[in-house]
Amino acid sequence: HLKVLKLTNMEALSGKCFEFALGGNNRKQKLTVLDLSGCTKITDESTLDILSYIQLTSLHLSYSRCLASVTLKNIPIHLTNLHVLDFSYCKYCNDSVVYQIGNTPSLSKTLECLNLRGCTAVKSIISLKNLKRLEEVHLSLLANVPAREFYSLLIVKRYKKLYLDGCRQLGYHSLDQISNKDSLV
Repeated sequence: HLKVLKLTNMEALSGKCFEFALGGNNRKQKLTVLDLSGCTKITDESTLDILSYIQLTSLHLSYSRCLASVTLKNIPIHLTNLHVLDFSYCKYCNDSVVYQIGNTPSLSKTLECLNLRGCTAVKSIISLKNLKRLEEVHLSLLANVPAREFYSLLIVKRYKKLYLDGCRQLGYHSLDQISNKDSLV
């Protein structure tokens, strides 16, 4: 059985193509890692269809420009054993998606790495404090999130890896407070 499927930067890839690669939806798959980064034409329907019959531990959808926020919000609900979630540069990753990630009970127990780098529609990250196992978090280039939210999030949790590059709203005072919490890489 196929365990890892990496189809990055295949712009013309459609749902039918990767459904074929997985052997159709007539049987449960053993696939644990799916990387569709840069597959800009993947649709909501095909994504939710595929996720309904596989149980991933790692999902990479960076640069997904066609997936609506409602689809991104449903992904944590479908994938109850997710350890790695990469939504970096997803055009429609917004506050409601981040809220869903932070408030999905199964993710609180399993999610270890979250990448929201470059998700410019995100304005709030405070719900991420609920992710108890989160060790690595990429929040780079989240220019619309207030500095106080970064600080509030980091008071609650110590991360092994934290990426904040390009967050211009974090001044010296904010970084000093954050670094005193031993959370910075």
